[in-house]
Amino acid sequence: MSHPLPNVSPRLAIARALARYLETLVFTRSGPPDVLFKLKRVWDEWPDAETRIDYPSASVLPGTAEYDDSLLTPSFVEGTFGQFAPGTALVQQAELTERIQLDIWASSREEREAIVAGIESALNPREDAYGLDLPMPDYYEREASYLLHGVQFIDDEGSARNERRAVMHIDAIAPVVALRHTSLMLPRVTVAVGATLDVTA
Repeated sequence: MSHPLPNVSPRLAIARALARYLETLVFTRSGPPDVLFKLKRVWDEWPDAETRIDYPSASVLPGTAEYDDSLLTPSFVEGTFGQFAPGTALVQQAELTERIQLDIWASSREEREAIVAGIESALNPREDAYGLDLPMPDYYEREASYLLHGVQFIDDEGSARNERRAVMHIDAIAPVVALRHTSLMLPRVTVAVGATLDVTA
């Protein structure tokens, strides 16, 4: 029996999850007066050459993926039996790590600074741990972790055209899973009826 194949790779799911999250953020550009704004678009790939980029925008570029196969014996993921297809369950096969490149386009230094500062904070919302966890609805509802690695401001000839760029590198970690046919094993208890229990005080 052939196993169901996924239609989205974990690498694309990682990029999509981060892109969706970035589109929800509200940034503050210093004034006076201060101005609240959002990214107009976040691509989960490099935009096509004919695509018009309205500032501010960003793109998430997957990097080289490395697969940790230390899970020598793949294991079923608890609670996934029948969740995505009848008679199937998820099996975790490995863990994927990759360094994402996040390109940011802004129209001014102030706008770029607000975006970078905002993303730095948004990638670390917790006080007890470094990084951010996001659900990946496109990849069996698994979860990816994102950890900021570095930031670079780019000022070149594009700056004369009111284009200010920044590049952020983010390490992403996610499970690699597969949908497999299986049967649910239920525990069975046999009770002997009519047995006499002798209790001596």
